[in-house]
Amino acid sequence: MITQELLQKFCAANDYREYIRRPWKVGERVYATNGKYAIRLDSADGHSVEEITGKRANVEKLIAEHVVVSEWGSVPNLPAKIDCWACRGTGKVRLGECEDCDGNGSFWHGNHDYECQNCDGTGWHAVDGGAEQDCSHCLGIGEELCRRENFTKVYNATVDGAFLRVIAQLPNVKVSSGKTATDPIMFEFDGGCGLLMPLRV
Repeated sequence: MITQELLQKFCAANDYREYIRRPWKVGERVYATNGKYAIRLDSADGHSVEEITGKRANVEKLIAEHVVVSEWGSVPNLPAKIDCWACRGTGKVRLGECEDCDGNGSFWHGNHDYECQNCDGTGWHAVDGGAEQDCSHCLGIGEELCRRENFTKVYNATVDGAFLRVIAQLPNVKVSSGKTATDPIMFEFDGGCGLLMPLRV
């Protein structure tokens, strides 16, 4: 059984596209994506997800279009984990409104608009006692993303080891590559399947 916490790691923390911030349900199937990888669970049993009829990512279409070319294999050995600097590897941060800019991310002085240096223009920063949220720097995974030393090969494709490490937590997971190094990596596990987009390096 996949935990709700693990399922949430396939979502896009704090993304402007609200419809991919949390898992959703269509019929009996559950979907989640962050744009880098996507997952489909065959059943919603044990998961608290909403049925969505409006705008959503078309994960089903992506999975249907993917052609498995190679044999199924196990997840390859992964490089050492590199903890996210923003959340210290937890995947969570406590956020509070920036006092210097009143949460606006910028402020006026004279006739000029200045980006707030205290919060780097975000309007918020990590504080003790703030509301806990998924870390937007690492998408809630807890690892640095797109670091060359974390790249790894799955057959002929290069992928970010941080995403592959999340996939490796799925029960009895197997991976397969596409026709070329730029085709998505397909993965199957007990109760579902998904895709991981390769890096173009």
